[in-house]
Amino acid sequence: MAVLIVFNLLLLTAVGFLLYRLGLSEEVRPEKPRAAAVTPKVRALPASVDPLDSPPTDARRDTSTQGDDGGATRADGSGPTEPGLAGTAFGAALARLTPVAEKEPQTRARDRVRLTILPSPVDASVSIKGHGTARGQRSVSVSRGSLLRVTVAARGHETKLVRVRADSDKTQRVTLTSQATGWVTFRFFPANARVTIDGRGITTAQSNLVKKRLPVGQHSVTVSRGAARRTVRFRVDAEQTTNLKTVRLRKP
Repeated sequence: MAVLIVFNLLLLTAVGFLLYRLGLSEEVRPEKPRAAAVTPKVRALPASVDPLDSPPTDARRDTSTQGDDGGATRADGSGPTEPGLAGTAFGAALARLTPVAEKEPQTRARDRVRLTILPSPVDASVSIKGHGTARGQRSVSVSRGSLLRVTVAARGHETKLVRVRADSDKTQRVTLTSQATGWVTFRFFPANARVTIDGRGITTAQSNLVKKRLPVGQHSVTVSRGAARRTVRFRVDAEQTTNLKTVRLRKP
C-alpha cells in the first residue's frame, strides 16, 4: 500500500514538472514577425455607378447628370432615367427602350385616318358601311388603308354608290344627278275614295283631280273604299304628262 502511494506521488510530480516545462517554453519562444498589411488603392466611383457592372477603365463614361429630384438626366436632355441606374448596363438598356415605349401611342394614332363625305344636295342621306346612316356631311375615323362602301341617296336624285380607300385623311365629295321626271294626271270616283301612288297616300285637297310629278319609269295608282279596290299601272316619260283620264272604283 505504501508503495502505491509513493508511486502516485512520483507520477504526479513528473506530470507537474512536464507541464511546467511546456509553459516555460511557450513564454520564451520568440514571436515570428508578421507581414505588414497592404491596403489596396481603390479608385472612387461616382455614386450613380454600380461597381459590379462598370468597367475598370474610363472607356465608358457616365453620360448622365444628376437631376433636381435625385435621379439621373440623359445627356441629350430628353428626360430623366431611373435613379441610380445611369451608367450601368441595365440603365443603358432602359434608356434605349424608353423612347420606343413613348412612341407606341403615336404609332397607334398614325394607324387611324379621318374620312369626310360631303354630299350634294347637302341634305342627302349618307350611309357608310359599318358606320351607320345619317343625313348631310359625315366624318368618321377608320383604319388606314380601309376600303369603304358609301351610299348617297336623295329624293328626286339618282342614288350613287362609291367606294373610297382611306389611305390618309381625305374629304370625298359625292354629287347626285337629278332624276328625270314627268307628270301624271287623272280624276277618281267616288270623290271620297282613298288614293295611293306606288303605295304612298296622296292629299287630294277635297278634290278628285290629281296631278303629280313622278320619276321616269313604271308606277301604279290604287283607288280604294272599304273592301272595294282598283289598281291602274302606267308609265311616266321625261318631261311628259301621262293622262289616265278617269280612275273609277268598281263596285265589289
